[in-house]
Amino acid sequence: MEHEFSSDKALAMLRLLRQSDKLEIGPESQKKIKDEFSNGFLQPPKDRPPVVQENTNEQTEHQILYRIRELVGLDAKWREIENHALQLIKLNASLENKARVLEICVLTGAFSDLIQIIGVLNQGGTDYYALVHEKIRENLIQQFLGTSGSSTSVSELLLGQRHNGDLFDSEYLFIYLTLSSLGQSSEAFAFYYRNDKKIHQALANLSPSVKIDTHAVFLRLATQAFQLRRTDEAFSFTEKIPKNSPLYPDALNLVGKIRAVAGTGNSLFLHPLWRTENWKKRLDLIDQKLVEVSTGKIESLQKKNEINELIEEVFSWLPRNSEAVTFFSNVCAKHLDIRDEIPGLIKTYKSNILVFSPRGVDFALWTNLLENEVISEDPGLAWMFPVAKVHYYWSIGCEQENLLWEAKEILEELWQKDRENCPVSWNNLQQSLLRDISQNNLIEPEEKQLMLNQVMVTGDMQTLSPEVAFAYLNSTPERCNIKALQQLQRFAKRISNNELQYLITLRKAFFTHLTTDDLEILAAMAFKNYNHDLAWRVMTVAKCRSNLRKDLWQAWQLSPENQKISTISDISLREIEGLFFGFSRLEKDIAKFLLLAARPLLEFALKVSVNSKHGLLGRPKSGQYFKYIKKQIENLELFDAHPLKSIFNMNIPNEPEIFGKIKVMSEPSAWGSVLICLLENTGVLHWGGSILYFNAQISSHLSIFSARTVSVSQSPAIAKFIEKMDIATKTALFGLSDIIHKMTDQDFTIAVLKALSRLATALLPYHEDALNTLAEWRAPAIVRWDLENFILSPEYENFRKSQGTYINLPVPKSMSYIGSIADRLD
Repeated sequence: MEHEFSSDKALAMLRLLRQSDKLEIGPESQKKIKDEFSNGFLQPPKDRPPVVQENTNEQTEHQILYRIRELVGLDAKWREIENHALQLIKLNASLENKARVLEICVLTGAFSDLIQIIGVLNQGGTDYYALVHEKIRENLIQQFLGTSGSSTSVSELLLGQRHNGDLFDSEYLFIYLTLSSLGQSSEAFAFYYRNDKKIHQALANLSPSVKIDTHAVFLRLATQAFQLRRTDEAFSFTEKIPKNSPLYPDALNLVGKIRAVAGTGNSLFLHPLWRTENWKKRLDLIDQKLVEVSTGKIESLQKKNEINELIEEVFSWLPRNSEAVTFFSNVCAKHLDIRDEIPGLIKTYKSNILVFSPRGVDFALWTNLLENEVISEDPGLAWMFPVAKVHYYWSIGCEQENLLWEAKEILEELWQKDRENCPVSWNNLQQSLLRDISQNNLIEPEEKQLMLNQVMVTGDMQTLSPEVAFAYLNSTPERCNIKALQQLQRFAKRISNNELQYLITLRKAFFTHLTTDDLEILAAMAFKNYNHDLAWRVMTVAKCRSNLRKDLWQAWQLSPENQKISTISDISLREIEGLFFGFSRLEKDIAKFLLLAARPLLEFALKVSVNSKHGLLGRPKSGQYFKYIKKQIENLELFDAHPLKSIFNMNIPNEPEIFGKIKVMSEPSAWGSVLICLLENTGVLHWGGSILYFNAQISSHLSIFSARTVSVSQSPAIAKFIEKMDIATKTALFGLSDIIHKMTDQDFTIAVLKALSRLATALLPYHEDALNTLAEWRAPAIVRWDLENFILSPEYENFRKSQGTYINLPVPKSMSYIGSIADRLD
C-alpha cells in the first residue's frame, strides 16, 4: 500500500533537497515545506485524537504520528522529533512506519542522525528500505557513495537489498564496493558479473560531488578476477586503466602475475608483450615475430618455442571479444604456412573444434578460414574447412542449413580416407553442436528448436526416430533442405512409414518436379486416409500430363473436380498472403508489391502523367467468360471498379514472349480470363513484365516517390496521395527499389506468374483449366511445376476447406485397390 509520503505534495517537497555533503534543508526552504505539506503529509486525520503531551508513553500510534506532523509543520529539527519517532517505532515497527521515520530524518536531521537512526531501524530486518520514496533513496545513495568508510548500519541496510531487482544503478555500485571492502572478493565479483551494465552505468553517471576513483574500481575488479582464475576478465579490466593513471604500474604488475600463473612467465617476449598498453599492439608484436620466423630472421628453436608458447596461451593475454579474436584469427590465417615451426597456430583451432563460443567470438575465429587458399591446397589442413562451415552455421543461425550438409559430406569423406590427419568425426562434431544449442539460453526458443531439428537430421539414420523427422518437416516447410529430404526419404522407405513418405514428397515439391512415382505416393496416401479431395486433385494433375489410367479417367469425368461449378471467391488480403508459402523472401515481396502498391501507383500516375492520352491498352474483348469475370474481379475489395489506363509507350523493349501471347489472346478459358484480369488490375501487362522498363517509366514521371517524406509545397497532389496510403502499401511501394536491383526480368516474370497463378486458382479453382492454360501459353516450366505443387499441397487443401470448395464425394471403392494411377509401358 502506498504511504502518504509518495503523494504529489511529497514530490514537491523532495525537489527542495540539495545535492551536498550535508542532509539539512536550508532555512529558506522551511516555509515552502510547511506550505506544501499543510494539506498533505502534515494534515491531521479527520478523527483526530486528543494530544496528551504530558506522558508520551501512554500515547497511541495515531497521536504520536499527529504530533510528529505538528513538529515538522513548525520547522522542528530532528532532535525535537527523535523521541516521538522512536516511540512510534516502539509501538508499531511496521515497514511503513520505519520507512516514514527514515524519510523524516533525511528531511530534518544531519548525517550523523541518519546513521544512528538507521542502526535502530535495521533491528528486525531491512525490508523497509524498499518502501522509502525513490527520491529519498536517490539522494541517500549519492551521500553514502561520497562518504568514505560508510557505517556498518548503512552497509547492512544496502547489503540486505542485494537480491532486490529494482535498485538504482548507484545502489548496485554501493553494494559491490561494500562487499569488496568487507573482503568478500568472490561474492563481490559474482555480484558485479550479474549486474555489470548497471554498475558501469553508475560509474559513468557519478555526481561531481562523489569522489570515487573509477580506475581503482577496475583494478579491484581485475584483482578479484585474477584470484578467481578468470584471466580473460582480469586482462580486460587492466586494459581500462590508462597509461597516465597512477595505478598503471600496479596494473602492469598484476598482468605479470597473471602471466606467471599461466605458466608462460619466462618467455623473452613476455615483458614487451604485457607492457604494451592494448591488445592491438600485442598482436602487432606477435605478427612481427611470425614474419621474422617466416623469413628466417629467427632461427633459434628456443625463441620459436617461446613465440609458440604465447600463441598457444593466447587468451591469457588477449581479451575474448569479437574484434580482438578477428585480428588474432587473421594473423594465424596469414601464417599457416609455418605451422610446422609454430604449431600453436593450429592448436588454438584444434582446441576449439568442439567448443561453440558466443556467436560473435565464434564467427571471428572461424569465418576467415572459409576462403583461405592454404587450407584448400594442404591435405593436412583440409579438416578446417568443414569445421569452419559448422561454426559459421552456429554463428549465423538457421538460415544456412546447407552448410551442415556440405560439412558432413566433406568431413565423412576425410574421416574415411585420412583419419590420421582428421582430428574430429562428424558424429562428435554434430553431438557437440546439439549440446551447445540446447544449453544456450541466448538463442530465441523458435530459432533454437529449428536449429535442433536441422542438426538432428544430419546424424546417423540408424538412430533417427520418426518423431524427429516429422518435427523437422513441419518446422518450416519452405526451409527444408533437399539433401535432408533425400536422406529422410531413404529413411522413410527403410522403415516403411507411408505418412512420412507422403510428407517428404510434398516438401520435395518445393525443389523438384513431381514425378509419376511421387504422384502415386500421394494418391496411395489419399486413398488410405480417405482424403477424397486430394485423390481427385492428384488425378487431375495426372490427366493434364496425359498420364491418367483410362479406367480412372472416366470416373474423373463425372467428378465435381471436372464439373467446374465454383464461382470466384471473395478472399481477404490475409488469406492471400497465406497462399505464398514456399516462396523465397524476394518472391513474397514481389507478390506483396503487386497486391498493395502497383495498382494505386499506376492509378495515380494516370492523373499526373502527360502520357495518359495513350488510353486503354488493347485487351481481349471477346470470350465466353471474360466480361463476366472481369466485372467480378473489379468488384472484389482487392481492386477498384474503374478501369486502369496505361501511361507507358506501346512498344515495350524485350517483352517476355508470354505477355505478348496474352495480349493477343482472343478466347481465353475461364481460369485464363481470371489470370489476365489479375495481370491487368495489378498493372503487369502495362509494363510488359520488364521490371527495369517499369522502373525507368515510373522514375521519369514520379521520381518523388523515392523520397520517404513529401512536402506539400513540392507536390500537393503527390503528398495528398501518399498521405492516404496505409503503412502496408507504403512499405511495399518503397521496397520496389530494393527488388529492382536484386532480380532480372526473367526472375521477375517467374515470380509474378507464380504469385498470380496461385491467386487465380484460389479465386477460381478450375485446376484442369489452370494447368492446361499455362501449358498452352508456354509459361516457364517452373511456373507450371509450382502450380502443380500448390494444387496438391496441404496448405491449399486447408484453404479449400475454409472456402467450402473441398470435395467430400468419395472416389469409387475400386480405385483404392488400384496399385497405380498412371498408364505405364511394360
